[in-house]
Amino acid sequence: MPLIGGILLATGGIVTWTDLRWRRIPNVVTFPMMALGLALNALPETWGVGAGSWKVGAGGLLVGLGILFVSFALDLVKAGDVKYLAGVGALGGPWVALFTFLYGSLVHGALCLVLLARRGEMGMAFENIGYYLRNSVLARKPVDFAARSQGQAPYALGLAAGVLTTLGFVWTSGAVFPLWG
Repeated sequence: MPLIGGILLATGGIVTWTDLRWRRIPNVVTFPMMALGLALNALPETWGVGAGSWKVGAGGLLVGLGILFVSFALDLVKAGDVKYLAGVGALGGPWVALFTFLYGSLVHGALCLVLLARRGEMGMAFENIGYYLRNSVLARKPVDFAARSQGQAPYALGLAAGVLTTLGFVWTSGAVFPLWG
């Protein structure tokens, strides 16, 4: 749907800018995304605005919240990231939320590797991964993530790239994943 795609692109630009500039994603963007997504998807499909079922918006919202909830609970992402993905899901539905997360995580991971290499911290990052494995997974006890943190890179840029990739596939192949088209 062009309206929903336009809203997703516009909000992606806004949250990327605010996250890069101030390291936060404002509620004034995320809550209206959720409300608009629920409302637009509840309108009749013949209107050409949404999916024609409130269940698509609600399911997308829940998928968006659920995907990042554990990461938020472990303090790996911020609440704004979770609310943004929930808004993406409310607007686009569950599959858009899922593939936005998958494509966005790939982009974010690549960006983090570039940042680490540029700072000369790649070795330290792999030492930290070993530390977490030795002191949590193998020792079967919780580990203090903040104890050896190198900081966080803003996640909104990756998620916005995930939205762009997902929408690109939807507009070109008709599916969120090219092999499904």
